Amino acid sequence: GSGTSCVNVDIKYLSSKSPVFVALICCIIFGLISTFSTGQYILRKEERPIIKASNPLFLYLMLFGLSLGMLSALAPIVKPSPGSCFVEYILYVIFSSIITTALFWRCGSIYSLFKSASNFSQPKLKFFLTQKGLVILVVAVVVLNIMEVIILRQFDSVGWSYREI
Repeated sequence: GSGTSCVNVDIKYLSSKSPVFVALICCIIFGLISTFSTGQYILRKEERPIIKASNPLFLYLMLFGLSLGMLSALAPIVKPSPGSCFVEYILYVIFSSIITTALFWRCGSIYSLFKSASNFSQPKLKFFLTQKGLVILVVAVVVLNIMEVIILRQFDSVGWSYREI
């Protein structure tokens, strides 16, 4: 297969009564609460110089991407199904697309700071260094990656046999 969907294997999954399952769920919930709290803090303190300098849009994108990454961690610990497997891939694609695109944009922002301080050459695609460019780039990367997963999924067979551990 292409590695984009589940394959027909004997699956071992955690019982919902397992201490490991409970600990993993607690970690995911703690992570989600932490990112939500950080987002709330940024929202309340947006006028502070350190938040402005960090660019709130970049911070929100990173927090949103991290939240999706934490949610994608649920799929491997619950009873598998073709639906949960597909959702895991979609969440992972969106999470990784948002994080990498936002980091790419941040690198471009840092480049523009250096450019203004010295005689650096102008970037060829400087539109993508704007906030509008960042949003368009993130959406485009997410859409392309989701389309890839959906297309590749059409060529894979999905089947399960379950065994609780």
